[in-house]
Amino acid sequence: MGVCGSKQDVVEVATASQKPQKQDSVPKLLPEEAAAEKARDDEQEIGETSLEMINVGGIETDAPGGTQRRGYLVTVADLVGPPPSDRTWRDEFAEALSQADDLTGEAAAAAADRRRGNENIRFYLREAGGGVLGEAVDDLVANGWAQDDAELVTLLPSLATASLRRALAEGRRDLGASCHALVRVLAERAAAQGEVAPPLYMALRGVRRGDRPLHGMVEDEPGFAGIEVPDATNFRGLTALSPLNFAADPVCMGEEGYHAQVQEEGGELVHLPGDVVCILSQPNDAAGYHTAVLTQYDPPSYVLPPNTLLRLVKVEGPPFTATFRRWTPWCTDADGDRATYDHLTGTSYFDKGDHYEDQDGNRVDCPYDAAATIEKTAYVRGTDELTRGLAHTMEHEWTRAGLAWKDWKGVEYTGRAVWGYVSGAAFVAECTPGMRDVRNVGMRPADFLKRANDHVKSRLPRATAADLLTLDEVLSIRLYTGARLAQLVPVSPRTGEPLLTEACWCVRHDAGPAFDMINWWLRQVACLPNPPPRWHPQLTGAWTAERGRLEPEAARRAAALDAASSFGATVGHLVAALRKLAAANTADENERTLYRCMKGAISGSFWLPDAQGIVCAVDSAFMSTALAPKTFYMDAKGKPSVLLELRARGQDDAGYHCGAEVAFLSQFEGEQEVILPPLTMLQVMPRHPAPADLPPPPAEGSSADAVVAWSRMKHDVTWERTEDEKDYERIVAVPTFTG
Repeated sequence: MGVCGSKQDVVEVATASQKPQKQDSVPKLLPEEAAAEKARDDEQEIGETSLEMINVGGIETDAPGGTQRRGYLVTVADLVGPPPSDRTWRDEFAEALSQADDLTGEAAAAAADRRRGNENIRFYLREAGGGVLGEAVDDLVANGWAQDDAELVTLLPSLATASLRRALAEGRRDLGASCHALVRVLAERAAAQGEVAPPLYMALRGVRRGDRPLHGMVEDEPGFAGIEVPDATNFRGLTALSPLNFAADPVCMGEEGYHAQVQEEGGELVHLPGDVVCILSQPNDAAGYHTAVLTQYDPPSYVLPPNTLLRLVKVEGPPFTATFRRWTPWCTDADGDRATYDHLTGTSYFDKGDHYEDQDGNRVDCPYDAAATIEKTAYVRGTDELTRGLAHTMEHEWTRAGLAWKDWKGVEYTGRAVWGYVSGAAFVAECTPGMRDVRNVGMRPADFLKRANDHVKSRLPRATAADLLTLDEVLSIRLYTGARLAQLVPVSPRTGEPLLTEACWCVRHDAGPAFDMINWWLRQVACLPNPPPRWHPQLTGAWTAERGRLEPEAARRAAALDAASSFGATVGHLVAALRKLAAANTADENERTLYRCMKGAISGSFWLPDAQGIVCAVDSAFMSTALAPKTFYMDAKGKPSVLLELRARGQDDAGYHCGAEVAFLSQFEGEQEVILPPLTMLQVMPRHPAPADLPPPPAEGSSADAVVAWSRMKHDVTWERTEDEKDYERIVAVPTFTG
C-alpha cells in the first residue's frame, strides 16, 4: 500500500450536510467536531488573502462584527423565492450552462450551449466526453435513483456551479427551479445514505489550461481564499453557497499535490499547484446530516449541497498524508452486475451470486475489506445589524441628555449616574436588589479588566488578543449586572410573534438600572416597524412614526444608528464579552443544565415545526438562567407555569451552547446565573429514545391540532408538579448563539 507525501500544505475542514427539509428549504447544515485543532503557533498561513464575504439573506458578513457561521440557516426560498410552478430544472439547464460559461470566461462554450438549447441534456450525457456522464447516470438508476434525480445531480453540480452560486448569492430567480431541485434531491439522498463519506480532497486554487479553467475550491467558492482568517467572532470557516464536487479517487493525488482529471481529454491528469483542502465528514445525528452525499459510483464522487457550513480544523504540512478508501463502494452497474473496484491493484470484481469474476470473466476470490484504505502523502439574523458601523460609543449612549427611568420600586436612575459609577471606583451602596460591590470596594475598571482576562488566561493558556476582553466589554458587564429586570419573552422565529400570553411573561423584580433600558430597547427594536405593546413599562425611542413606514430590516438598522436612542454599542460589547467568557468555560461548565421558570403556558403554535422540521423559540433580549430550578418564580397553585430545562454543551461549528457566568465581575456577586445573549435560539430536543408508538409525521395539509399533538409526542415535554402542588410544563431544549 503506497504512501505518497505531498509537498504542499493541506487545509483540513470539518463539514456537515443537511437537516431533512421541505422542497422550498435549504438543508440545515450543522458541522461536527472532527480532529483536534492544531495549535495556532504551529499553523501555516496561505498568504495575504482576505475572505470574500457575500450578502447571505440580508446578513452583511463582510462588515465588522460579521460572521458567516449563521448563514447556513437561510433557506433557498429566502434567497431565490419559492419553487417556480411554470418550469423545472430541465427548462433552465441551457441558461444555467451558458451563465456558468460566461462567468468562467468561456464565451465560445456559452454560445454553443445557447445554440443547443433543450438538446444540452442529451448532449452532455451521451456525447460530450464520450458519454461518461451518461454512464454515471445509468449506474445511479441501476442502484435505485430516479432518472430525473440522477441526471440532475450529475449535470448541475459539475457543469453549473458558478451560475447556481450567483443565483443564490444575488437572489436571481431565473435559476430558481434548479436551486430548489438540487437541494431537494441532495437532502433526500443524505437522509438515505447509510455511511460517512471518506476524506475528500481538492486543490485550494485552480489553473487555466488554454481557454479552459480547471477549478480549485476558490474558483467554486471564493470564501475559501480566506479560510484561515478568523472573523469577528474568532470563527474560521465559511458558509459555502456553491454545490461542491469531489472525486474520491486516489489518482487525483500525487507527490506534487492535487491532479484534476480532464474527462474531455481522455482522463488526462493535470497538476494544480499549491495547497490542498481536505473535507472531513462526520456521522449524521439528531442535529442533522454531516456527510457529503455520494452522487457517482465509479469513481466515487461526492457533493456538498449549497449552504454547507465549513469550519477550519487545522493546517499541516508539507508534507501531509492523504487517505483514500481502497475499494469503490459496492454498486450495481448498468448491466445489472454488482461490482466493486480495487484501487490498489486496479482490479474490478463482479458479484455473480455464488462467486466473483474479474473484468475478463475469470473466476476469482475477492479480498474486499470495507475498512481498507490507500494512503497518499486540507440562528439567521444575528445582532450585527444592531451593533456594526455605529458612529456613537457606549459612553455616549449612557451620558446623552435626558436619559432617565425608574425601576419597579419607583427608584429613579439617570444614564449619566449609572455610567459614572461603572467607570469609576466601586463602593458599597444599598440598592433595590441588595448591597452593591461588597467585595469590590476601591476596584476600578482596569482592575476588573485584569480580573476578567486573568480568568480567561487561566482557562485558555494559548489565549490570543482576540480571546481577551476589552475595557468596554468589561464595562458592559458591569452595566448589565448593576441590577436587572430579567425576563424571558420567547418569540416564534417564523412570525416574530410572542409564544406566551402577556399575563404569563415572567418578570424578575430584583431590580434594574442599565439592564432595564438595554432589554426594553432590544424588545422594542424587535417589534419594528410596529410600535411596542402598550404594556411595555419603558419606552426607549426605538420606534418612531418614520420607522413605522420602513421595512423591518431598514427600521431596525435605523434604530441602531440613531445616536439619540440607540443602545447598539452597549449590546455589541456585551455580546462580545459573553462570547469570550463562554469560550473560556471549562468542560464541566459547558455540560451544566440551566433552568428558566415562566408563569403561564406555551401557546400551541410553538409546537408547529418550521420549514426545517425544528421546534424552537428565539428571545430578542439578554436572558438570565439559573443553575437550579427556582420554583418560587412559578405561578400559584392551580395556574400553569413553564420550566425550560436547557441542556448546555460545548462550542461546536453551529455556535456556542452555553452562556457565561459573570458573578466575578458583577456588582451583586450572589447572582449565580448564566447569561445568554440576544437572539439565542432554544431548540426543543426530541425524546430519546423516540417513543415506540410515535406515528409518521402528519401529512401535508393536516390540521394544526394534529401537527401540534404529533410534535408534542415527538419532543421532550412533560407536565409535572412541585412538592407544593404547582403544575408546570417541563420542556428540554438546547441553546445556540453565534455571538
